Amino acid sequence: MEAALWKIIWTQKIVHIVLFAALIVAIVVVFLFRDRLSKRPLIFKVIRYGILVVSFLYAGLYLKAQPTTTNIAIAISAAKDGNFPMELFLMEPFIFLSFAFIAISAVIWGRGAYCGWLCPYGAMLELLNSIAGKLKSPWINLKVPPSANRVLLKFKYVALAAIVGLAWYNFMLSEFLTEVEPFKTFVLKLNRQWYFVVYFIVLTLLSMIVYRAFCRYLCPLGAAISIPSILKNFLPVSKLKRRALCVSCKVCAKSCNSAAISAAGIINYAECMQCFDCQMIYHDTHRCTELMRKNK
Repeated sequence: MEAALWKIIWTQKIVHIVLFAALIVAIVVVFLFRDRLSKRPLIFKVIRYGILVVSFLYAGLYLKAQPTTTNIAIAISAAKDGNFPMELFLMEPFIFLSFAFIAISAVIWGRGAYCGWLCPYGAMLELLNSIAGKLKSPWINLKVPPSANRVLLKFKYVALAAIVGLAWYNFMLSEFLTEVEPFKTFVLKLNRQWYFVVYFIVLTLLSMIVYRAFCRYLCPLGAAISIPSILKNFLPVSKLKRRALCVSCKVCAKSCNSAAISAAGIINYAECMQCFDCQMIYHDTHRCTELMRKNK
C-alpha cells in the first residue's frame, strides 16, 4: 500500500522539521524560565534576538513557515461542506507545526508567544525596530495617543471578521482580502507584482515609524490569535508577574512599545508581545518603583 503524500513530504523534510521543532522548543523553554531569565537582561537579550534572527531568516525566508489567514479561510470554506482538509494542512509541515504551537501557546501565554517570537514577519519588524531605535530619530517608534490607539486596535478584528465571513460564502473573495497581510510578498522575497512590493515596503516602514503598526492594528491573523486572551475570566493561564504598586506606577506602561499596559497597570494580553521588558523592570532595583522604595 502506497504511503500518504503528507507522510512522504514529512519524511523528505525530516531534518528541517526537527530543526523547526527545536526552535519552537527553545521558545517554550524561554517562557518556562522567563522569571530567571528576566533577572539577567544581557543573557535574555542575546537569547531573544538570536531566536528572532532564526525565526526571520530560517523559518521565514528559508522554510517559508509563515501561517496566514488563508489557512483559516481554507478550513472554514471546507468546513461548510463538512470536510475538514486535515491532509492538506499536513502537507505543509512547518505551517502545521506553527498552528499547533499557536493553538497551545495562545491559551497558556496569550498572543505574544507566537507574534512576539515565532512569526517570521513579526520577527523581522522587531529586529528592524530595534536597529532603528538606536538611531534616536524622532520619527521612529512614535507613540499613538491612547484614544486613537483604542480605535485602531479594532481594525484587525474587522479585517478578520471580513475574511472569515467571506470564506463561508465565497473563498476567492476571502483569498483576495487576505492580501491585507504582506506575508506572501515576504516569503516570496518581494518577487511579486510591483503593487504588492510597494504595499509591503510602505507597511514595513510604517511599522517602524509606529512600533509594529501592522501587527497591532491590521493583522487579521494576530486578531485570531488574540481571541483566547479576550476571554479575561479564563485566559491566559500563565500571566506576567505584577506588584501591588503596578496599579499606580507608570514605569512599565511608559516603556511598553505595544502600549499593552493600561494606566491602571493592567496588561492586555491580546496586545502584549511578550517582550518581557516589564518583567526585567520587575526585578530591576534601579527601575522598579516598589523595589526602590523597599531598598530605601
